[in-house]
Amino acid sequence: GFKYRKSYDKKYSFYAQGSKGGVNNWRTKKAIAQIRALRKSKPGAFIVAYPHWGGNYRWKSKQQTRLAHGLIDAGADMVIGHGAHTLQEIELYRQKWIVYGLGNFMFMSPGRYKQKKSEPFSLAARMEVEEDKGDLSIALRLYPIYSNNRKTAYQPRVVTGAEFKRAVSLLLQHSDAPETLKANMTTGADEAGRYIALKCN
Repeated sequence: GFKYRKSYDKKYSFYAQGSKGGVNNWRTKKAIAQIRALRKSKPGAFIVAYPHWGGNYRWKSKQQTRLAHGLIDAGADMVIGHGAHTLQEIELYRQKWIVYGLGNFMFMSPGRYKQKKSEPFSLAARMEVEEDKGDLSIALRLYPIYSNNRKTAYQPRVVTGAEFKRAVSLLLQHSDAPETLKANMTTGADEAGRYIALKCN
């Protein structure tokens, strides 16, 4: 979902309407109603809400928290946000994960991390789904990446060991419930790099 911008609508015909494809124009009440209707029509589905939100180069806002909680309350199983150009908090709410912001992956802005006094870390997400006799096992791996284009020549890279510790420390430091987060996440490394793992069911 993406908030409504008149210029995007008029200039680019950006938003989905009727049978025309496009980006979902999410407003809080509309988004919650859509998730509620989807949950009712697909009771066994694993629903991931993927909103574009948040202040640029900032930690989460109260508005993000309200919408994320509303989406979970309406039936979403997970919320993965994006749009703030930097990683944001991770929260376990009603036993459902909210990743408030992934940050940048491939993004052509030079970045404003120093100017905004923001950390140049983002997250790449990988959802792992396994089936065993009809039962699904779902886990989310989040790979911190270094995303300051001024220093990476526009090629984001996996974090070093020290940077990984810094990224995890920041997530715990800014969490509303750091002990809960720490108790429900694990860390490790695989062929893609160092990761934070969140068990989803």
